[in-house]
Amino acid sequence: MIYYNADENHKVLMFTKSAQSAEDYHLTETCEDDGIEKAWDGSWYIKGYAPEKPHNKIILEQIKTLEDELTPRNIRSAFLGDEYAIAIIQNIEARITELRKQLED
Repeated sequence: MIYYNADENHKVLMFTKSAQSAEDYHLTETCEDDGIEKAWDGSWYIKGYAPEKPHNKIILEQIKTLEDELTPRNIRSAFLGDEYAIAIIQNIEARITELRKQLED
């Protein structure tokens, strides 16, 4: 059992599993052990009310991951004419371009 207090947006302000701590801190609400969940930003919410990660943050993370795939080895190989490396770089650049277009929308 979890004891907690939450605000009007269902954000959990404080919680504990200890009945004694709940009494000490005047935690009035209760739920099962899986009744609260952690949001993407590290805050805790009543299960089902945690906000989703903003779409633009997800896209920026995807762009960063793709940019990390542009390794010096791939770039060097493409510069030396390796068709496979050239194809990989072109594919990555096309995906980055598409994600950047989504950010503009």
